Amino acid sequence: MTEPATKKKRVARVVLSPGQHSIDRATPVPIDGGFRLQWRIMLHDGRTLHMKTQAPTRADVRARARSKANELLQTSGTSSWSLRSPVAEYMAAITKPAIESERLAEATRARYWLSYRLLLGECGSDEKGHRHRHALKGLSIEAAMRPRALKECLEEIGRLHGAKNVKHAKLVASKYLARPLKLDGLLQYNPLADLDLDLSRSRKPPVQRGGHALTREEYHKAIEWLLTQDPKAVEKPKRGRWTLDDRIVERRSLLEFVLTQAATGMRTSEIGKRPVSEVEVDDNGNVVFALSGEATKTRKARRVPVLDDRVARLLVERIEGLPEGAYLFGAPTDPMKEWLPRNRDRKLAGVYEELAEACGIEMFRVERGHSWRTTINSILADVVPEDQRIRLLGHTREINRSHYTDAREVEALKAAASQALTSS
Repeated sequence: MTEPATKKKRVARVVLSPGQHSIDRATPVPIDGGFRLQWRIMLHDGRTLHMKTQAPTRADVRARARSKANELLQTSGTSSWSLRSPVAEYMAAITKPAIESERLAEATRARYWLSYRLLLGECGSDEKGHRHRHALKGLSIEAAMRPRALKECLEEIGRLHGAKNVKHAKLVASKYLARPLKLDGLLQYNPLADLDLDLSRSRKPPVQRGGHALTREEYHKAIEWLLTQDPKAVEKPKRGRWTLDDRIVERRSLLEFVLTQAATGMRTSEIGKRPVSEVEVDDNGNVVFALSGEATKTRKARRVPVLDDRVARLLVERIEGLPEGAYLFGAPTDPMKEWLPRNRDRKLAGVYEELAEACGIEMFRVERGHSWRTTINSILADVVPEDQRIRLLGHTREINRSHYTDAREVEALKAAASQALTSS
């Protein structure tokens, strides 16, 4: 009777501590052309990696494995982050500075900041029922970078803020979050690279603006109304930290902001971010905005004159009353700080509602800052060469023709174009 074969006894696996590897205990296995070594290493953050190394000889394979182990330990040692770290803390420490330091157009940077906040569920909306239930905030890096979590977060952004914001949020998450995580050794691949999203339930965009012009009569009527408003005609706050003087400053800023839009055709974001140092005034009282490439949507520098002398005089007075280093239209209570776009734009919308009511221009209930760009482009069409209008407004030739020339007012605008924009 033959004896039963005994099972080969498995060697007990040694428990590793952070910074240790199993290279010296592992046995190289012969393969075609050399040897292969399978080994483990525990990084400083507690993660264990299973590695394979090949080389021509036993000595070479161990030496090559040790070199790789040292490289892994040095790389992991430069980062204090682990998969258990809160992703919001990682984004504040890594993602945010990366966006700040990269050379971006101001409009692009603003979009990326919004995307950053949306990923964390910090949009600031007070709309009823508006809640980010799948935001990354509150999750660990490991949980946040799971494809399912990213998919739910981005699709929710689409439902609450529209598909366009999903595109920007996905870019920010990929470039400024997933890529650094790979560099820190916390991700093996970018989970956003081939992530499929269902955007069929995304929020529909608001009514498209930017293609309708005022008639010449409407243009002058709106300008006159804005110029004749008294900033002091505001009610004293009944409660809150704002004083009556604060309200007056805010009202003046809003009126002069809209007048600046009307007299230059500049974008809201371009005006809102301008420091006084980028506004030039010559000996004749002419006011010119000197926009750098980084300050414009098209990334092309341009100089924009204020076309109405009355508005230019108001801006000169404004500049003279501001401290050095201030924004032209900074926060009402502190001109050294940027006026938060969400607060500013909500207040500007109120002024346009007033314009619509007072001047009987219903278009202002939908069309706002872009209507001035369209109007200036259209009224000047026959008296200013297209290349010059493109330099003034900052468009490409195709966009200039397709978005900023209103066919509905062609006859009226042609009649108006024979005179200067601000003539009586």
